[in-house]
Amino acid sequence: IADRGATPESMKRYVTLRDRGDFTVRVALSQTIPQVGSMESIRGAIDEIAKNPLRRDDGWLHLIGTKAWLDGGMLTGSAYMLQPWGRNENYGIRDDAYRGVLNIPANRLLEMVRHVASHGMQFTAHVQGDGAVTALVDAYAAVNREKPIRELRLGLTHSSFMTRDTVERAAKLGIVIDLQPIWLYLDTRTLVNQFGYERLRYFQPLKTIAELGGVAGGGSDHMLKIGDLRAINPYNPFLAMWTTLTRRAKWYDGQLHPEEALSRRQAIEFYTRNNAYLIFWDKEIGSIEKGKRADFIVVDRDLLTCAVDDVKEARVLQTWVEGKKVFSR
Repeated sequence: IADRGATPESMKRYVTLRDRGDFTVRVALSQTIPQVGSMESIRGAIDEIAKNPLRRDDGWLHLIGTKAWLDGGMLTGSAYMLQPWGRNENYGIRDDAYRGVLNIPANRLLEMVRHVASHGMQFTAHVQGDGAVTALVDAYAAVNREKPIRELRLGLTHSSFMTRDTVERAAKLGIVIDLQPIWLYLDTRTLVNQFGYERLRYFQPLKTIAELGGVAGGGSDHMLKIGDLRAINPYNPFLAMWTTLTRRAKWYDGQLHPEEALSRRQAIEFYTRNNAYLIFWDKEIGSIEKGKRADFIVVDRDLLTCAVDDVKEARVLQTWVEGKKVFSR
């Protein structure tokens, strides 16, 4: 897993579990950085993160970089968009020019990215709207003109609304995207009602990302309630894979831009090989190959050949980590 909001307190808990030998899951950490205060204090906080002993990768717990919050959310009316949101009394939007909330000015964002990159760490930020995604890609491009960033795998977290331009530039720069299909599944009806179908052309454009050579990995975001289907944002990966295959959503008739659907193989890699790449463990895990760490699951059906609607019903029968069975249904 990738914990994209790690704090010093939560990292201590991870260390305790690891040191007790209780880990059955590998954890890559992105530590939250401050966004207010002087740039000197922010640079100092980044320097401290770079000195953390967890920066040394032990194969189980690895601090890979930092996390910031650049804009707000889709269902709170605060994602930062390139074009105005449009009036909506449910969101309290009465200003025709309102585009959402951008938390970090461009010059400040650039300095934060530059300083994290100078330590060889991965920078990522919560970006939902296409305006926020564009602002972050602009900052990455500026740093890349000073020193190539591809090896740092700088990130876009969520990146729900994109444009053809940001997809192309992300692929060219080696920017990686961790994206949550559950929002397509749960929120399509609301988003189409707000923005219209055509404005969602590059909403989670997974096929275009893959075709242009970009790397996107599947995530769950916050859970809130225990249970992979009970959670406010269900985190069942098979439901998410089905969503990427069908572009179908709850409470919505039809498909949301089915031209962006993934193939079966791409949907599996989206949750395995690609995610390993996002968190710098692609040479260790993410596929079953000689020399890797023998992390794998056994599922109750063939995801490549079963009926497409059966994909979301798949269940894990066994989980193996480092060649040891840690779960059996």
